[in-house]
Amino acid sequence: MKIKPSDRVIYAHNPLAEVLCQVRFDRILQLEANAPDAFQEKFAAEKYPKVAKEQVAAFQMSVKDKESIAVSSPSDLPTIHHFISVDGQRKVSVNADSLTFTCTTYERWEIFKRHFLEALEAFSTIYPHATAIRVGLRYKDLIERERLGLEGVPWHELLAPFVSGVFAADDFFETPLTDDGTVVQQASQTLLKLTDCSLLLQSALLRSIDNSGQQAFLIDSDFFEDFSSFKVDLERISSALDVLHTSADAVFRRCIKDRLHDALKSRAA
Repeated sequence: MKIKPSDRVIYAHNPLAEVLCQVRFDRILQLEANAPDAFQEKFAAEKYPKVAKEQVAAFQMSVKDKESIAVSSPSDLPTIHHFISVDGQRKVSVNADSLTFTCTTYERWEIFKRHFLEALEAFSTIYPHATAIRVGLRYKDLIERERLGLEGVPWHELLAPFVSGVFAADDFFETPLTDDGTVVQQASQTLLKLTDCSLLLQSALLRSIDNSGQQAFLIDSDFFEDFSSFKVDLERISSALDVLHTSADAVFRRCIKDRLHDALKSRAA
């Protein structure tokens, strides 16, 4: 199965909120109990000088006296070390299982890919026995109608039916559905096996927390390919990423209708 292709474009009103690229490894025991100090000193300190640490915990619900209580317990997931650029727009996250590059200001694929491979090359030099098992590329697009001059335009006029869900269900309601708060929550999740990779496609209606009534629609496209373990090979991973990116180029265009495509003001890449 392949996604219907579309021309590669650049949007003047870029809807991308976040782009992530990740390589997962067989667990690196050296990083299970130790921070990636060498990675910080030899690579991250110059371009990603801000440091943060994330401790993952597992939560379980227990019931006592008819009340539910969330109880945290130790997790076997290793601590995540984040190395962040001065402007906060780029981040390299490392733990014993993965290396992830995150960008909140996306320019072009070639630039994004270069930043990721630069970090991965440094990591694989420091940890030469790292073996890759999955490569992933994830795009989070956020559609905000007010920013595009589309305030009040129904979601079903902007999004494909498989994304807009109940907003496109004309035969479900007695009268046409409006965006006046009738729909409290809308979310969907689909896992597809494509010809060259897999895609976890998620979408959700988001609401502002300031009681303004504003809505936004999130389209979350997570492309990935699983492998039998192989020693980190930059050329092989680069080729895998290009395959994922080819599918990613097409999926967003398939999720939106012409009216939204035009409002985003596209031009040829």
